[in-house]
Order: sequence, then C-alpha cells, then structure tokens
Amino acid sequence: MFSIFLFFLFSCNKDNGSSSNALDQASCSMNGVWTQCQTDGTDSQRITLDIEGEDVMQDIETYNGVTDCSGVPGGAFNFEISLVQGPRAQSEFIPEGTDLDITPPVGQDFGCGVDTEFFNTMKFFDNCNSFKTSENGCDPNNRETTLLSNPFSRE
Repeated sequence: MFSIFLFFLFSCNKDNGSSSNALDQASCSMNGVWTQCQTDGTDSQRITLDIEGEDVMQDIETYNGVTDCSGVPGGAFNFEISLVQGPRAQSEFIPEGTDLDITPPVGQDFGCGVDTEFFNTMKFFDNCNSFKTSENGCDPNNRETTLLSNPFSRE
C-alpha cells in the first residue's frame, strides 16, 4: 500500500545534497503545480501538488499494474495541507536546503499523530524546475540529512 503523506517518497538512493548545484536557491519559488510518479514495483501513484504560498492542494491518482503512472487511474483522492517554509537555502540539515513544516488536514495522522505537524527539508534542481525532499520526520530539530532520489517536477 502506498503512503499518502506529502513528500513521502519511495527511494533507496539518497544523497546529502552537497553536490555542486550552481543554482541560486533563494531565487526559486515553490508556487505552482508539481508532479511526481512513485512506484512500489507493481503499481504507481501520481502525486500532484498545487502550491500557492502556504496552501497546498495534493491530488493522488493510483495506477494499478503499471509502474510509470500511465493509463487510466484506478482511483484518486485529494486534500489540503499547510506548508510553512523556513529561510530559503539556510537549512542546517541539507546544504542549500529549505526546511519545511507541514500541517496535515484536521483529523489526519501523517505519521506523527493526529493533527500533528511533520517536517522535512527540500532543495531545488534543474533551474528551479524540480525539487527533492528528505523523508518526513516528527522532530523539527532532528530532520533527515539526505535527499530522496525521486524529484517533483514543475508542470
């Protein structure tokens, strides 16, 4: 079964984000529509994030029997979350990363308890046209220090 939390990505390959990016992280914006395809090796999900400031609408479409999010989705659902960004490119956890504090919808548990914030760090790539995140955690002072390999791409 797929995880349904924002930015909770399937990946084995991680890096610490320290490779030379030559990108002014502070000039990038998360506003806009971003997509990502996740797979568990049998099925896939397309995650779409529509971000405007602190407001995020997340849509999840499930594709049964395909690993590339192709064909007709077998199911879909969406929800709103709140996203607070720390100072751009000033994370203490990932070089040039930005810390994110994420509030789930009322009554939902995204791994840290019902109605409880969770935390990760993100970093832009590809001239601000994609970003990667760390895994979610429940302690804002002890965030993951590696990025997951599967990026979100700007639509």
